[in-house]
Amino acid sequence: MDALTQLQEKVDELACVFLSSLAQVVQQKPEDGVSDEHQYEEARSLAKTLVVISQDIELLIEELPDISSTPKEEQTKELLALDEQAREMTEKLRQSVLEAENRAEKIRGILQSLAHDCIHSSTLASSSFST
Repeated sequence: MDALTQLQEKVDELACVFLSSLAQVVQQKPEDGVSDEHQYEEARSLAKTLVVISQDIELLIEELPDISSTPKEEQTKELLALDEQAREMTEKLRQSVLEAENRAEKIRGILQSLAHDCIHSSTLASSSFST
């Protein structure tokens, strides 16, 4: 589980405990057999739980990566380097395409020459047979 998810779960837990504590305090009525000491201990227990969850949240926040860990200048430099790399690769691709087109043109020329030679040879051979 990533740090942000853990943090969100702790914040949710804190909210639930806080609301539960608040509801308990608001709904408390002096009841027969429930001492003030008992109510005080319940409130103290809930307060401790809130403190522990708050401390957990603080620890999780401290573990989050610092926003300024990658300065804007460094990010800009990295993006410029990636852009330059993309331009170089685009140029290499363009050169490769040109080279492939040149080779294809040479091959077409060779094939046309072979076809012409075959047609010329066959014309000569047929005219030799007719004489």
